[in-house]
Amino acid sequence: MNELSLAVIQRVSATGLASKLSIGLRGGWATLILDVRPRAAFDTHPWTLPDAIPISLSDKPVLLPDVDREMPLLVYCQSNGQITSTEVAGCLQALGYRYVWILEGGLEAWSEARQRVVGVQWDLRAHVMNWISAPPNATAPELAARTGASA
Repeated sequence: MNELSLAVIQRVSATGLASKLSIGLRGGWATLILDVRPRAAFDTHPWTLPDAIPISLSDKPVLLPDVDREMPLLVYCQSNGQITSTEVAGCLQALGYRYVWILEGGLEAWSEARQRVVGVQWDLRAHVMNWISAPPNATAPELAARTGASA
């Protein structure tokens, strides 16, 4: 059995996430938070979770962090009903990341739960030393086929 098949994308609510972030989604590991939206959404809604790294889905190619595959990743988009965070989480899983969470309801749910938001900080991207290109319009199974992993 491939180790990747053991990976499961988990969902967490805004209130559940607020309590978990203080201890980490995976004990002993820092959580990398990814805000994934089209550039226009960042322009019209310029706030984000604290320490979130903005990932513009309008950039071509879309660049995703290339970090330790054991690092827990939290992915979210703007609101419930958007499939953006689910697609990116699937791509990350296909690239071999084992611990991927999605914030249910996205930034909208986080704000409605009266959790702290900050202005988008594009300079946080500098904290990620390596990036990997996500193939344009690739689905998680297509990414898996290109990287030799199984979705």
